[in-house]
Amino acid sequence: MEGMLLRTPNRHFLDSYAIRHLILSAPASAQVLSGLMLGPNKYVQRMACTSTSGESCILTFTMAAVSPPQTPQVSTPEPGTAAGAIAAAAVPADQAGPSAGGMAPAPEPEPVWRLSSVRGEPQYGAVPPNSPSPELSPEQVVEAQLAALQRRDVSTAFRFLSPGSQKIIGDERQFADNMGRHRRYGGLLGHIAATSVRRCMARPTTYMEIVSVTSASGTRFVFCYILSQETQGASAGCWSIDFVKVVDDPKLVAAVDTSCRAQRGGQADP
Repeated sequence: MEGMLLRTPNRHFLDSYAIRHLILSAPASAQVLSGLMLGPNKYVQRMACTSTSGESCILTFTMAAVSPPQTPQVSTPEPGTAAGAIAAAAVPADQAGPSAGGMAPAPEPEPVWRLSSVRGEPQYGAVPPNSPSPELSPEQVVEAQLAALQRRDVSTAFRFLSPGSQKIIGDERQFADNMGRHRRYGGLLGHIAATSVRRCMARPTTYMEIVSVTSASGTRFVFCYILSQETQGASAGCWSIDFVKVVDDPKLVAAVDTSCRAQRGGQADP
């Protein structure tokens, strides 16, 4: 978690959606939705992707045209010298031309297109979900539980916990009691705002997200969500919440503050 928080924002080339759908596994299906030139040196393409588990998302590929590395110019030997005579003899007669001497002009280099970033978003998500589903991404699961806690819907929030966490906690009533007794976890109930700071695929079936939450009283708390993808049973393929940890290390909280300020300034994309 510390490494994820302290990483420089501009080093994030692929977001969690892209890593999950392109690096950790190949998509089961992909369809180009659109492509657009946003200028002579910028191209954006959107693709709908579906994973083998059923999760659907839209990936946005951003490409930029950059100048290739400069190649050193080749010096032509001066005419009338021994080096010039050897160079002239090495050129086939049908390719020989007038020699001007000096530096040979280099052709104008063609721009090289390079992938700048890949960012993902849910393909379907207008209505907040109220229960886990294989179609939901882990990002959507975190958002759905936060939305439920904001409206104090403890029953819906409890459904997004993993089976193991539900077994440890007990039931919805005990879940609500536990949150009410804890000052920081209780700040999630009816909170004013929640900001996603960092998202990370720790392993193919483990997801982490750092969230900054402003409670109803105006106090800010930082939480780390840890999710796993169920591999068997009725919930196979579903992402669910294993743990929600309070982040109270001053160094990590300061990193969250820096990242939030960068996001507000449009300089970072978690």
